[in-house]
Amino acid sequence: MFTITIHHLDGPSGLQRHVGYVHVDGEDVQIHDPEGHLDLELPTPTVDDRGRGERRRATYAQDPVVWAYNLPALLRGPYVLAQRHDQTPDWVEQLLEQPQAPAASSPGSAELIAQLIAGSSAAKEAAAEPA
Repeated sequence: MFTITIHHLDGPSGLQRHVGYVHVDGEDVQIHDPEGHLDLELPTPTVDDRGRGERRRATYAQDPVVWAYNLPALLRGPYVLAQRHDQTPDWVEQLLEQPQAPAASSPGSAELIAQLIAGSSAAKEAAAEPA
């Protein structure tokens, strides 16, 4: 189990604020990215494949656990930073305890999340319809 926290860095002030997280528990991957910093189609450089097959890059669709584990190698720019935690931070624990939409690893929801992040109006309409 591990958690990746995502921070937005404000250059002039030097402040950072939490903007999302990816929580992995076994094969269950939960993504909380309300500001849309994550692109599930963008491959992460595979620094550690976690013994799940050798590849240089991994997309969410190929292996969500490897993709999530290696997010810090991708999100390390001047404005967005990702950090891996073996212990889930308290603020993420509180969010995980709240009822929420199905996790990104649920069947069919990865595509919906990718469309929502991309700003697709059709995906927003589909998400607004009752199940």
